[in-house]
Amino acid sequence: MTTLAEQLKELPAFNELADRPPEEIGHDLETGKFTDDLTRAAEREIGELPWIGEPFSVWRYKYDLLGFGLTYCSTAANGLEPMLKRPPSARMIRFVKNLEHVILHGGQKHVRWPRGKGKTTWVKIAALWSLLYGHRRFVVIVAKTKSMAKASVDEIWLRIQTDPLILRDFPEFAMPLRDVALTPQRSRVQTYHGLRTRIIQDTIFGYYQLPTMDRLPHTGGIICWRGADQALRGLNINSMRPDFIFIDDPQTDEDAKNPDTVSKIEDNILGGVLGSGDNDSTTAAVMASTPIEPDDVSERFADPERHPEWFTETERFVVTWAPEE
Repeated sequence: MTTLAEQLKELPAFNELADRPPEEIGHDLETGKFTDDLTRAAEREIGELPWIGEPFSVWRYKYDLLGFGLTYCSTAANGLEPMLKRPPSARMIRFVKNLEHVILHGGQKHVRWPRGKGKTTWVKIAALWSLLYGHRRFVVIVAKTKSMAKASVDEIWLRIQTDPLILRDFPEFAMPLRDVALTPQRSRVQTYHGLRTRIIQDTIFGYYQLPTMDRLPHTGGIICWRGADQALRGLNINSMRPDFIFIDDPQTDEDAKNPDTVSKIEDNILGGVLGSGDNDSTTAAVMASTPIEPDDVSERFADPERHPEWFTETERFVVTWAPEE
């Protein structure tokens, strides 16, 4: 049986230790124990990942957003409420399929729905899905206020960290996050195969970075939050630019009544949010809005002459009227 020290010497980060004398790497020749460099390295290691619990499910839902949401987001987990609390309607399924297409192939989609119908929930599920599979590397959630956008990001992060189904099938994400949750300081030193996982929770700049795992190229994604009134042009983190941007109801009732505020939000979306996208890939952008006033943000982006680059769908607020008595 190989010792821990022998295993550590096989890791890329410790190859340079092989030619150093024992006293420099903390090797006690009498006890045979390793201290200092190798002991600290062993403490930083997260260990080997377990086998995926249900590999068929992981493979099956890689390109199926609806199936992923119904499987992984419809049950309570460790005190978390289920993200999905009712089966999706036929028009919601159509929305999810459109959302799936935009994420996989790029484009700009604008959906005008009444509030409280579940569109925001499904976009959060889509962000989770795109990050776990590596479909998108840099997700930005934009809401009316920065705090509202952060709440959505926190829900996604906590789901990865605590959901037992995600731990079972996506351990490369869940294990490192659970490890640093117990000791937050470990995020600065945690390693996998001797290489730092680089987990980041930057609440000042407003982004989280998922663990980067050796030989797993779909890991290391970024999820960022912004308010609709924040300047976003040129958003760049660790040489990465956004490739999936979700704009969630960017106007308040008061905003919709003020033409100057409407114009500011419109300009920020055009020049800031979409201008921050990755020029080397097909950026996906989805905006969910609720019409409030004539010529508000929702109305302007629904105008094909004004914004032909956006494909807009408007769902009826009333499906059928009750019969008169």
